[in-house]
Formats: sequence, C-alpha cells, structure tokens
Amino acid sequence: PSEHVAETFLERGYPGEKLLRHSYGFDPKVFTPEPDEETLSPPHAAFLGSIDPRKGLHVALEAWQRSRAFEKARFSIYGKVVHGYERLIEPYLSLPGVNIYDFTADTARAFHFADLLLLPSFEEGSALVTYEAQGCGVVPLVSDAAGAQCTDGVTGFVHHAGDVDQLAHQISRLVEEPTLLRTMRRNVIRGRERLTWS
Repeated sequence: PSEHVAETFLERGYPGEKLLRHSYGFDPKVFTPEPDEETLSPPHAAFLGSIDPRKGLHVALEAWQRSRAFEKARFSIYGKVVHGYERLIEPYLSLPGVNIYDFTADTARAFHFADLLLLPSFEEGSALVTYEAQGCGVVPLVSDAAGAQCTDGVTGFVHHAGDVDQLAHQISRLVEEPTLLRTMRRNVIRGRERLTWS
C-alpha cells in the first residue's frame, strides 16, 4: 500500500515483478474539508492513533517543544496510551495548548478542528488516518515510514523517521508561515479525490 512497504520487500530480495501496489482510501461523504478561511490562526495540530513508541508521539512532542509551536498553536492528541509509555511523553503534556484525549472513533470530527496531522511513525503499512486527514483538508506532517500518499513540500511534509530536528523545522514553517499552510491546505483539497476508496 505504499512505497515504504514495497521497499521493505525489495530490501529482503523479493523480485519487483512479484509486488503489486494498491492503496487505501477515505469516504468522501464522511471526510470533508471545512470551508476555506483566510486566517488559520492559531494553527491546530492533531495526532490520532495508538499512543505507543511505534507511532512516535514522543518524536512529535519533542519536535513541538523544540519548534516552540506551543507559543502560538495547539496540539490535540487522541488515543489510548500503552502502559509504560506515559513516562516518556508525560513531561511534554504540560506544554501550553497540548491536550490529550481518549481514543475517538469519530476521526472526521477531530479533523474538522485541525490544520495539521502529526504522524512520525517508525513503521506503518500506509496509515489510514493520513488519507482521512487529507480528505478533510488537513496537511500531513509524516515520517517516511508512515506510508502516506502525499508530495513532500506540496501536499504535506515528510521527515526521516525519528528525525526530531527535521520535523521541528517543518512544524515551525507551517506555524510561522500562514500563507504556506493555506497554500498546502488548498493543494491537499485539490488532490483529495485521488485518495478516496473509489
């Protein structure tokens, strides 16, 4: 379902002609963009998923702190915390504007309040949440292991898995440059139809 997954097979010696790419999608009746606004202030980032080391929330939180985005933006986290992981993320949860919520099945509603999706995964197939976010016009900031179907610098930002500095720089750009965020959001909305299940 993603270039990342295909590469893991090729690296292990599987012949390319035996691999068939497919993709996931989102339901455009459920995941719709909010009306375009001239000002996206303050930006609102979201993380939706299992709160465990594999999904890399600790990377997102450290990058959020380094970027100083907490001074101007909000970060909402939705998911169930895996036992033992709370020790790693707890120091960041006291940052202004960072809120953690239980898992939600209503991802469309969560995305209607968001401008950015942070998903710094260390391993994924092709995270469905990245399709749903883009269906809502939310700009993804994802790792190169997330399997997201976005174009770096056009319909999202891609960082190397685990690279806190790179993600912090990307967050800073979108928080500090509302015109860039608005442009990328419009690019996401223009290309969203290619990500539906159809």
